[in-house]
Amino acid sequence: MKERDSSKVSKIQNFENFDKKLFLQKWTLCVLIDSHQSLKSNESIPVLPGSTFL
Repeated sequence: MKERDSSKVSKIQNFENFDKKLFLQKWTLCVLIDSHQSLKSNESIPVLPGSTFL
């Protein structure tokens, strides 16, 4: 389990280092879209899979 976690973390770190700015732009855009949709439907904002990487 520890080996899996460490490889997952290193992959996430490599991804963020490689393209962190673009990743954050996409994540922000998703949050804005979800916020806008939830305001229309009065639903809570869903948790994004990418939010766990930040």
